[in-house]
Amino acid sequence: MEEAPLKMKTWGKLRGKEIMLTEELGIPGEVEVEVEISFPKEETEVFGIWKDRKDIKSSIDWVRNLREKEWRRW
Repeated sequence: MEEAPLKMKTWGKLRGKEIMLTEELGIPGEVEVEVEISFPKEETEVFGIWKDRKDIKSSIDWVRNLREKEWRRW
């Protein structure tokens, strides 16, 4: 029978590919982990960087037009 994984929750900051934890966990050596990332509500605005673009009001229409232009080249 497979052993259930140990689960713990802590906080930190993501800097590029590194996660800087707010506290030392006391885990010696290197340990493989699974990471689930949640962004604070005030920081989710980064995902709307195209919101003011007039040409990308509808992402579906924008992608459709982009594909049509590329297909016409062939």
